[in-house]
Parts: sequence; structure tokens; C-alpha cells
Amino acid sequence: MTTNELIIAIIWGLTPTVLVGVIFYIVFRAVLHSDRNERKAQARIEAAERQRFERKYGASPKPAQDAPNGGPSADVDTKA
Repeated sequence: MTTNELIIAIIWGLTPTVLVGVIFYIVFRAVLHSDRNERKAQARIEAAERQRFERKYGASPKPAQDAPNGGPSADVDTKA
């Protein structure tokens, strides 16, 4: 086997691995970018909803909290 044949064999051997790696990088990068953009859009929507709520009710909404024992919160009617 000559040197040229050896170099060609190495290139043919590495090409599929490199191409799969490049495709994986491109796809994963696109997924991360779309997730980041989705989170930004969700934050904008939540901020607008929060402002609308504050204009209507004059206070920020309180976050939902569960009871300390992990059961339903105190404001839930469980007698139904």
C-alpha cells in the first residue's frame, strides 16, 4: 500500500464520523437556539400578563403554594 492509498483510506475512514458529528452539532445547536427563543417569548408573555393583572387588580399575583405536608393547599375545598 502506497502512501497515497493510505491517506485516501484514512480520509474515507474518518469522513462518516466527521459528517455525523457536524450534523449532530448543527441539529443540537438549532434545538438549543429554539429553546432559548421559546423561553424569551414565554418570559415576554408572562411579563405582559403580569402587567395586565397588576393594572386590573393592583397587586402582583401570589405564587401557588402547597400545604407543608404535601397535601392540597388550604384554599382547596376537599369536601365535594
